Amino acid sequence: MRIILLFCFILSCKLFYAQTDSISKTDTLLSQSPKPGILIADTLSICSINYCDRGIASYYGRQFNGRLTSSGERFDMYKYTAAHKTLPLGTYVVVTNLSNNKSIIVKINDRMPPWNKREIDLAQGAAGYLDYIGAGLTNVQIEIYKPKLAYK
Repeated sequence: MRIILLFCFILSCKLFYAQTDSISKTDTLLSQSPKPGILIADTLSICSINYCDRGIASYYGRQFNGRLTSSGERFDMYKYTAAHKTLPLGTYVVVTNLSNNKSIIVKINDRMPPWNKREIDLAQGAAGYLDYIGAGLTNVQIEIYKPKLAYK
């Protein structure tokens, strides 16, 4: 019986280390807490997604700059933050502009009114990165950003 248990333990250790060797540096770096900002194309391949939605995005800026958001933070129009109707505050999401396929990670820190037909309102800094400041509105895809855990 002890020999069988020892064999199982050794086998599980070998499997664990085989999985650990296959994880790249990018996986390890992204397993740390995410920060809003520009999304590197490689990150989409290692994210696990449990929410995906498409809709219209707008942006807000100067008229709300410095005011308190629903999360209690001060709104900064140059940061990569957003307002959403239902996603939990503090959630990081990947927003992809469907007209040019640019993506960015933003933090949900504010609420939108429930009657609003738009899906998300981005801060002006994030909207500028996605290149729709001139248009005012754009079609986007929204996915919750959750990096996979890396083995250590």
